[in-house]
Amino acid sequence: MQTTVDFDALAKKAVASDGFIDDLNNLFGETLVLEKWLFIARGGGDQINPYVAANAGKADGKPMIRVFTDTNRLIRFAQENNLTAPDGSAQMLETPTSNVIEYLERFVADGVHGVWFNSDTISEGYYIPIVQLKAIKEHLAKTGWQSVLGENIPVQSHSLNPATTAVPLATVVLIIRDGLALPSGYIKATEYACNFYCMVPHEWTENNEVKPIYLEKLYEKIYGSNWKKGNSDGSTYVIESSFSIIVTPEIMEGLNWTEAFTWIFSNTDKNHYWLFIAGENGEIAKATPEEFQKTYNLSRQMMLMKNPTVAPLPSKAEDYGLSKTPDGKVDQRIRIFRTGNVTPGASLLPFFSAFAPLLTDYQGFGEFGQILNFAPESMTNVQESVMQNQHGNYIRLRTFKYQKVADVADAMTIDSNQLRHVTTGATLLVSFTLLTMSEPSSAALYFSLEGGSSEVQNLLHAIAPVLESCGFVESEKK
Repeated sequence: MQTTVDFDALAKKAVASDGFIDDLNNLFGETLVLEKWLFIARGGGDQINPYVAANAGKADGKPMIRVFTDTNRLIRFAQENNLTAPDGSAQMLETPTSNVIEYLERFVADGVHGVWFNSDTISEGYYIPIVQLKAIKEHLAKTGWQSVLGENIPVQSHSLNPATTAVPLATVVLIIRDGLALPSGYIKATEYACNFYCMVPHEWTENNEVKPIYLEKLYEKIYGSNWKKGNSDGSTYVIESSFSIIVTPEIMEGLNWTEAFTWIFSNTDKNHYWLFIAGENGEIAKATPEEFQKTYNLSRQMMLMKNPTVAPLPSKAEDYGLSKTPDGKVDQRIRIFRTGNVTPGASLLPFFSAFAPLLTDYQGFGEFGQILNFAPESMTNVQESVMQNQHGNYIRLRTFKYQKVADVADAMTIDSNQLRHVTTGATLLVSFTLLTMSEPSSAALYFSLEGGSSEVQNLLHAIAPVLESCGFVESEKK
């Protein structure tokens, strides 16, 4: 199979223009409208699969399927890598592009990261993560892209949200506390914080936040275009506080938005969550988690093309039992759970003072966890404080009376939310509970630390002097 499209020229132009969107569209589009993609076949019988190989200089050395746009490039690569038969021929596998994406997606579970096109030494090769292929195809179909040969990528019935774009976008979280001002002057405050995760063009942001002019556009989408003029009943929405910050890809590394909206970002009495996408034309549309994920993946791919040093999106396989540490290394992810008695009168504040310096570069997201499940009806006189570092809320301190049957205890807890290192995406969870009984006089301490084993050990080392000073005696394991 041969093609009249000059893929070397298209790839060169995309690199030279620093990933200009039209050049990327043409490169990816012409690739997707080929009749077939060609692979070097390995194996035999019912076990024929495309050739997979890693290269330390591409995609962090992750395995990629080698794909070719014509037979000449395939044979040249096979000859360069001793993959030919004695007669110089190469076993070839052809897959129609009509179903090639579905075919390739099955290899992701085996640890294959992407497809590397024309990777022989003469061609201008380029690669795409497999998880991005479907989103790129949908984007091109939505924009009506047309090949130089006059072919179009067919529009899919499950196309993305109208605001979806392939231009690299910034992910922003906008947290609003609002209320409704009644004609009487009384303001009825909303009981929960409004958390809006938005993908917006980079020019909408400045100094790590949304520019005022575009912040107003978001307000108009949330409250209505004439929200400042008030409602027909005389009431008016009032924004009591508003905070926005750019969420870096490193912080969100490995986050699956579809899954996250079933656990991390599920609505509670204190927090509600929404997703929005702003398109190139300034239109803002509400998005489903699936639409947000597709746009996030596609935007990440555009950033990879513009800046090859950007870390590729990780596959799920990389997160099985592993966790990054702040130095960027991968470590075994562990959870340490300990319980024991301490001296009555002990406090959790020294523990917080001991481990807090280790968390200055962590940013918190989502709901606060807790090591023990206290029924709300068993908690009285609750006092709560949320601690902040330079990146926002990350630790919650609570004191309350805990009553279970006839027993009453003074309780103090320290809980983190989902902590992620701001540059490497390393994750941690921290939780402490101290229960003090007056009759008989006793105190029990429960604590849990979860993350990369070296980071958990650092936390344990930091709190060890405090454990010793409060007389911690660990409970016997059963």
